[in-house]
Amino acid sequence: MDVGAVTVPEALQSVAQLMPGDWSLPDGINVLDALQLDTAGLRLGFDTRPDSAGATLFGTGHVNQLVADANLEFIHLGQDNWARGNIELTLGAVTATEAINGVGDLLPGEWNLPDGFDVLDALQLDTAGLRLGFDTRPDSAGATLFGTGHVNQLVADANLEFVRLGQDNWARGGIDIVLGAVTATEALNAVGELMPGSWSLPDGFTALDNLALDSAGLHLGFDTRSDSAGARIFGAGRVGQLAAIADLEFVHLAQDNWARGGIDLVLGAVTATEALNAVGELMPGSWSL
Repeated sequence: MDVGAVTVPEALQSVAQLMPGDWSLPDGINVLDALQLDTAGLRLGFDTRPDSAGATLFGTGHVNQLVADANLEFIHLGQDNWARGNIELTLGAVTATEAINGVGDLLPGEWNLPDGFDVLDALQLDTAGLRLGFDTRPDSAGATLFGTGHVNQLVADANLEFVRLGQDNWARGGIDIVLGAVTATEALNAVGELMPGSWSLPDGFTALDNLALDSAGLHLGFDTRSDSAGARIFGAGRVGQLAAIADLEFVHLAQDNWARGGIDLVLGAVTATEALNAVGELMPGSWSL
């Protein structure tokens, strides 16, 4: 059914006149009150076995001044009624902080950036989208912020989730940053400025001191429900005159920090003794045949 330009409350008033059941907007989902659909469709359905009816409202419009696409379901099954749906907003150029502040106006629950994850304060998205979702069974709501932009002068892609389930709220997500040509030490210094926790190279692992990446990427991730954060540095470059490919992980979990990773070197034609001599120069410990 083509219903043209409507608000969600107007569409549900039509549903209440046409369908059995209790049809109302869920409490606290303020985005539904603010949603104006310019071109909307309404799909009505029923099934007498089981005793059920439903309505799906879909279309394109706006929330305040933001372009929005919506798909909302309102369901009646026996004596139960619930609603669920998604609304995707085009934000344009925003900071992560501005976007999350906007979520607080549109969805119930507390929506906060995780403590100490300074990269979110520095994240500026040039082309951003915000996906809002809710389900009244269970009592849940969520927001996903995604887009491309920059952190300081570095190109970045972000995908951040903010979740409310019952009385619990948590956040999780990842940011991919293009570092370009850096040393391992320089990459770790950048991590220390952007992430909570203590970040350092392991003692005695000389290969990391000599590692220079020509094309490096940095993935930063966090999850507030396990109080964890992590960084992954990866790319191709060299250790001394040797071609190298590196994949390094630095992990923060509650009060613990650790690092792990690997570096693949191309040695070319060598004897076993020459190879072990190279190991002795690059790794902690005593290495002998």
